[in-house]
Amino acid sequence: MRGATLAVLRSRPGWVLPYNPVVQFEFVRGIAWRGNRTGGGSVVPAEILLGNATADTCMAVDAAGVWRNYPANTLCRSNKGLAPWEARTNLALWCRDLTNAAWVKVTMTTALTATGIDGAANAATTCTAAGASSTILQTVTQASTADTVSFFIRRRTGTGTIEITPDGVAFTDITTALATAATATAGGWYRAVVSATLVNPVFGLRITTSTDAVDVDFAQLEAGTFVTSPIATTTVSVARA
Repeated sequence: MRGATLAVLRSRPGWVLPYNPVVQFEFVRGIAWRGNRTGGGSVVPAEILLGNATADTCMAVDAAGVWRNYPANTLCRSNKGLAPWEARTNLALWCRDLTNAAWVKVTMTTALTATGIDGAANAATTCTAAGASSTILQTVTQASTADTVSFFIRRRTGTGTIEITPDGVAFTDITTALATAATATAGGWYRAVVSATLVNPVFGLRITTSTDAVDVDFAQLEAGTFVTSPIATTTVSVARA
């Protein structure tokens, strides 16, 4: 159904659920119903069909665990189902390329040589500790906001503690989760997430043991209390409609 057009029925069909849904899709047959509307279900909501007005601002994971971008003005639908998301902005710059100067490194080396969550070669960053408690952080200027910070991370070498932080002060240990993801998820990726109310957030990760390394992809800082689909950025923040 990527990019396909749904036929919209004008009279209520028998397959519509009894609790009068606002919208109901039948993807196999390529039909849809919108209720609670004068004249019946004659219009599919534009925010559903045309939500990702900008290309590559909506991603969905498929049954193999690979994340894929969707073109502008298409349904963000993989073989696992439809992935609708509310409007969000990723404020983390260079979210895949942590070699950029926007990311401040302390005894941390970086290389854009890792295969990303989308299967793209040299799209994600390998971060290697060159000392004890190495950090890589980015600062964003903003007023007090309820934010969610997330990173796709997988272990490359070592067994020491790996932590993420939303503010440069409180660090969350994700070591056990990384070990589980190594064999339980596609590509060994784990999406580390932390939500907090932040002022001028200083977000990133810390590797406590020298020479340990992790791969990092799609760093995301978004206003909201839960994580949403990855949004790619480089020099500026990017909004998903």
